[in-house]
Amino acid sequence: MTAGAQRGPGLPIEWRRREPPLAPSVVIGLGEVARALVSATLRRSDADLATLRGLAGDGLVCLVGDDLPWADGAHWLGQSPDAPGLYVPTQRRPTVHPMLLAAALGGAPPMAVLDDPPLRLPLGRARPLDRGRLLAWLAS
Repeated sequence: MTAGAQRGPGLPIEWRRREPPLAPSVVIGLGEVARALVSATLRRSDADLATLRGLAGDGLVCLVGDDLPWADGAHWLGQSPDAPGLYVPTQRRPTVHPMLLAAALGGAPPMAVLDDPPLRLPLGRARPLDRGRLLAWLAS
């Protein structure tokens, strides 16, 4: 893991189904899903790319924005209504209060957290997308 990615907190947290789901504003791709996500992103216009921010590492891509590209198997996250700056899976909610989860994660918000696999990403490191960098990442 790179780009500031870290394993999730060491808290005994369970995740339950969320109804209704949160609106997605972050998408994370791991492994081959990351490659598919970058490929889908590259099919967009430069104007569309300008509306997204992202961060990437070895086998990981995270995009932030309102109109996200699609990739099968990607992890979709939305902003927690109970903890500003905390982004959690759109269809899952933690069994602990999101403010406690955010505090346990440490680091400066905004922060994305996945339940499976356990992962946290500092979204403050996300930068505007650049087609050349996306192509280089895909080629690596």
